Amino acid sequence: MASRLTVEDPFNSDSATRIGFLLESFPTLSQTFVINQITGLIDRGFDVRIYARNGSRDREVHAAVEKYGLIGRTYYFGSGLERLSRNSRALQLVKSLATRRDRRVWASLNVMRFGKQAVNLKKFLLFEALVASGLDCCHVVICHFGTNGLVGSDLKQMGLITGKMVVVFHGYDITKYIGQHGSQVYSRLFELCDLVLPISERWKTELVILGCDLAKIRVHRMGVDTKLLPYVSPAQENRPFKLLSVGRLVEKKGIQFGIAAIKSLSKMTHDEITYDIIGDGPLRACLEEQIATDGLTDTVKLLGEQNPEACIAAMQRADVLIVPSVTAADGDQEGIPVVLMEAMSLGLPVITTRHSGIPELVENNFSGLLTAEHDSDGIARAILKLMGDRKQMEALARNARDTVEANFNNDILGKQLSNLITSSLAGF
Repeated sequence: MASRLTVEDPFNSDSATRIGFLLESFPTLSQTFVINQITGLIDRGFDVRIYARNGSRDREVHAAVEKYGLIGRTYYFGSGLERLSRNSRALQLVKSLATRRDRRVWASLNVMRFGKQAVNLKKFLLFEALVASGLDCCHVVICHFGTNGLVGSDLKQMGLITGKMVVVFHGYDITKYIGQHGSQVYSRLFELCDLVLPISERWKTELVILGCDLAKIRVHRMGVDTKLLPYVSPAQENRPFKLLSVGRLVEKKGIQFGIAAIKSLSKMTHDEITYDIIGDGPLRACLEEQIATDGLTDTVKLLGEQNPEACIAAMQRADVLIVPSVTAADGDQEGIPVVLMEAMSLGLPVITTRHSGIPELVENNFSGLLTAEHDSDGIARAILKLMGDRKQMEALARNARDTVEANFNNDILGKQLSNLITSSLAGF
């Protein structure tokens, strides 16, 4: 993928409302929720452009990327920052832009505001990479993750964001990142942004504790397209009993506890089971070793990264989805995993943990089963419970589908986001 796209005409001249998405990378397979928001706004007549530092390294991409021509709507600005070592080139650009009397050049060189990053020209190079992109034509800029909100704050101070700034908080940006950079890291962002959208009530509470004005906060869920995820009642008989997990192989996904649960389960039942794990990541080698050490190579399979369509097909074949999320050692947490919403929409019963915002989606013994974090024996008991009670599986699945349709439905959430943007432009 090209590292930078030059946009000669960033927006259609007749666009009523111009929306920019500020992202670290695009398209990212694990961030289907971003693509869903983008396509939902396009469907509602907004003119959307994407500003990403980097392209994706994923081998697979979401089908909507091609369907909506999203790469053609994307401006990659990372290459402008890669010229940092070419200071003579940067200084020439400063002089060139200064002759056009663009005051924003000097804003990017404001040492009092940006300190070292003004001296070493990082902020100027960020400015230069985006000055021709049409970012300043956006009525609203949506920054996914607080870390991109910090970039947006700098761009707003440089005059490259002139419209409203919206920041969506998900998970690591309000857990791990806070632990690394301190509780005041978002203070300036809270002052400059116009609207803050945590994806859960849990994160709303945390944002208030961090000092964000409650009047700026609206909880806005991520969701799924229930029309593309039709409900099917759980199979009445399926042998072997098929378990599935889908997620990156990183600590907070807790996959090691899912595997440990299978070892515990083997002591509780002689029924045949399989456990497929879709995803890849830095813990793959450790998980392979765990599977081999526990003697589970015939039962547990690491299938690697797969595209969204293959993931959905795997859910349609499974009996139960396991999402054993945990708080990582560095404090990193989930938001509310979209894979849970997909499974619940499809009628696939779920077993997950009381982690982050998950209990806002899954109600124990009503729309799924919840266990404590790190409790592999609890997961095993929950699996055994469902294996012996198909009626409960049906009840959980039906309630889960109703929950997603009512509260995590992209159609409803798209309307809500559209209304939030409109009200933001009107000053609430």
